[in-house]
Amino acid sequence: MKYAVLSLTFGYGKEKVLLKDIELWDENIITNIKDRPLIWSGRYVSYVSVQKLPLWIYDKEQPTPWHCYSNCSKTCNYFNIKLKSLNRSMIAEIHNNSMDSASQTRLALFYVKNNSIMCKLLSTKLKSKIDEHITTSSNANINSAMVTKTNSKFSVSKKPTHSLLNKKVHFNDTLSKLILTGLRLRDIPNTSSGFTKLYKMTFQAAEFTHREDVKKYDYQVPFELLQQTVEILLKLFTKT
Repeated sequence: MKYAVLSLTFGYGKEKVLLKDIELWDENIITNIKDRPLIWSGRYVSYVSVQKLPLWIYDKEQPTPWHCYSNCSKTCNYFNIKLKSLNRSMIAEIHNNSMDSASQTRLALFYVKNNSIMCKLLSTKLKSKIDEHITTSSNANINSAMVTKTNSKFSVSKKPTHSLLNKKVHFNDTLSKLILTGLRLRDIPNTSSGFTKLYKMTFQAAEFTHREDVKKYDYQVPFELLQQTVEILLKLFTKT
């Protein structure tokens, strides 16, 4: 039966695209259940390769994936072109519109199987696992080096205020987490030989890209802008 109906948003501003009527069907549910179908909304996160995703990423509480259907021609065309034709998968962040709790926000994987579009929830422990990797000694050393380098730049020009330093550190920390998350989703371990080089290259490129934004927003650059920049850079550098 129809488990949920999802609307997905891609891009921002003038580039924003909304896909409606993504129906998620669960063949294991054969009786009517109250409050079905659920109404969900979501946002595109990244295109990925299923083969590169670690096994622990899948949510074991969902025994079988959902089948995706739609009566919207725009939605069908998008999935046929972006997933089927290009033979790739997609991760999206989905939210139960009937719930206000942030805990109801989940990550889901859309992929092709036997020429059908399928949807599988990803583990709720994904973020905590990524955070654990972020706080490892090697990553901490990278962050420390970047902050030290930044602080030394400030001291050469003029003595910064405590508030400004905090904003800069927060900017670096947010950018760092976005990059490390992107690398983890691409299954690039921090033990690989090119990890540090790829991290620094992406960090510096993103920092340069937003050199005017940090002045405009006083280092409080919108999260969505940083996320979009990191995703574009990692696609370019890793060819994913």
